Amino acid sequence: MLSRLSDSKQLRRVLKNSRVSFLVSSLVALVVIMVGFGLDQANTASHVRELHIRTENETNLIRARVMAEINMDLSVVRDLTNLISVSAANGEEMERQINWLLIQNPSFIHIAVAPDFIIRDIHPPQSGNERVGRDVREALFFRQAMTGATGNQSARFYGPISTDGRDAFAIFFPVYVKENGQRRIWGAVEVAIDQTMFYQATGLMPARDRENRERYPHLGHLSIAIRDIGAPTAAKAPPPAPFFGSSDIDGKDPMRQKIGFAGGNWELAAVPNSGWNAIPENRTELRLIIVAAGFIIIVPIFFATMLLGERNRNITALETREAKLLELSQRLNLALESSNIGIWELQDYSNSLHWDARAAALHGKPAQEGSRALDEWLAAILPEDRDTAEVHFFSCSIAGAACTAQYRILLGDGGIRHLRSVGSFYTDAGGVSKTIGIVWDVTADAEITDTLRKAKDMSEVKNAELELALESSRVVRGSSPSFPAGSTWRSIPINAAYGKRGRASAVRSGTSGCTSSMGLRRATAS
Repeated sequence: MLSRLSDSKQLRRVLKNSRVSFLVSSLVALVVIMVGFGLDQANTASHVRELHIRTENETNLIRARVMAEINMDLSVVRDLTNLISVSAANGEEMERQINWLLIQNPSFIHIAVAPDFIIRDIHPPQSGNERVGRDVREALFFRQAMTGATGNQSARFYGPISTDGRDAFAIFFPVYVKENGQRRIWGAVEVAIDQTMFYQATGLMPARDRENRERYPHLGHLSIAIRDIGAPTAAKAPPPAPFFGSSDIDGKDPMRQKIGFAGGNWELAAVPNSGWNAIPENRTELRLIIVAAGFIIIVPIFFATMLLGERNRNITALETREAKLLELSQRLNLALESSNIGIWELQDYSNSLHWDARAAALHGKPAQEGSRALDEWLAAILPEDRDTAEVHFFSCSIAGAACTAQYRILLGDGGIRHLRSVGSFYTDAGGVSKTIGIVWDVTADAEITDTLRKAKDMSEVKNAELELALESSRVVRGSSPSFPAGSTWRSIPINAAYGKRGRASAVRSGTSGCTSSMGLRRATAS
């Protein structure tokens, strides 16, 4: 039960002493949490910003590749139309150039030649024969991308369309010839481009080169959609569905880019698969680092604050103790000064004696604190008291208890001073054995004691003389004293009656005696 109470008190004391540490640590923890939250938010914002920048760069790159691929295909078809305008009359040469062009461009599904916009030949011959004799502009008319007006017959890239059972894009390119110095429209050329190969060429779909390496960086982390926004639509009609990608992308706030080309206008939309609020890949590591940094900061601050508080409490306790010690020291000094008591100290195995200023002055030396040789101290003591003083000083250290001695010293003016010394043996905190004591002047007490002793002796002598005188007066006035038979007289000198602390009396055998001016006589029987 007592141990539980002790533990409870100790716990309360620890909690009380660590209150400031908890407060400071809590404030630091709050700051660390706020900073960590700010860093986490900044990291998330940086990740979102990086996603936007990365998505924008990749979207611009895709847009550039799509435009480049369309323009390149248009350029190839333009060259073909130029060749046809020159060699329209030479069918064999035109067919040879078309076959060569199909070999050089594997993505071309077929090339249709349509004089007066009516399909006459389709290369290669085995594909698309059902379209021979039909207007090459049927798909454009259906998409409302072209009218039959002559001024509206311009090069166009459109799609996707379905031809020969395959999804494809198509290029419509008019052919102009000169006759009699006049430029007139001859017809048109239609080129069908494989949709999958077009996507692979633009990086929308993964593709590998001849060395089996990826042609473009993989875009699997993006959701991409492309829609045709060039076709006329009603004012409030919803946007057309994407022909590439999913229509769900519209609800993810995608980044949009317009792709403009001859005869068309597409919209490219892209968004990360995880959305713009994706969790940064380094969020867990960053939070662990923040937590570790928080512990590294908070724990030392907590213990440092606790140790600092303990240090301040110790300093306060030491200052209080020092103030009390100073007060006690001042009281002691006041008491020693008022009573003229000196302090001496003798260390073991030392031949010197340490005096304070009062102890030195009491021994007839200059009032200065310091160490003096034992021989110098013994020389100041009267020879009769040296043995007593020397035994006193060294027996204190041997006995280990308080011991007292009184001795006399000879002053410079010939006077004698009586000193009393009390000493005791002890061991200090450093393990050094010492004998320390006090000494004070008892001359007045010694003189008074001596005077009283002499007065007492004198009083005893006077009393003895008075008794002798009374005894003598009785002898003179009265008859001779009678003594019993057989008693004898003997003479006792008078100075025997003045012995130390003795009383003069007549000693007799059996009866009282008598006195005379020379002494006492004792009768003896004859």
